[in-house]
Amino acid sequence: MDIASLLFLAVMVEGIVTYVSSFCLGGKCQWKMLASMVLGIVVAINFEIDVFEFLGFESTIPYMSKILTGIIIGRGSNYVADFLKTVQNYMGNGSGKK
Repeated sequence: MDIASLLFLAVMVEGIVTYVSSFCLGGKCQWKMLASMVLGIVVAINFEIDVFEFLGFESTIPYMSKILTGIIIGRGSNYVADFLKTVQNYMGNGSGKK
């Protein structure tokens, strides 16, 4: 694994942890955020969308990369657009595995 892949995964994990930690703030749960995450996961699994597979990462845990892809989808279009720009930069620099 090269340094760009490691940094990419680190940013991904940080983003997901930040997102999940904001579900319940001050004793009040954000049900819309939770619903969007669950729906994103269902969509990714149902349509077999796997951004990590596309980038050349191979998961040893069945469905893990599809679940993470679903969380990305559940964050919404602005986040997905930013994420796609990051992926394009990653792939454009020749760091991604094609």
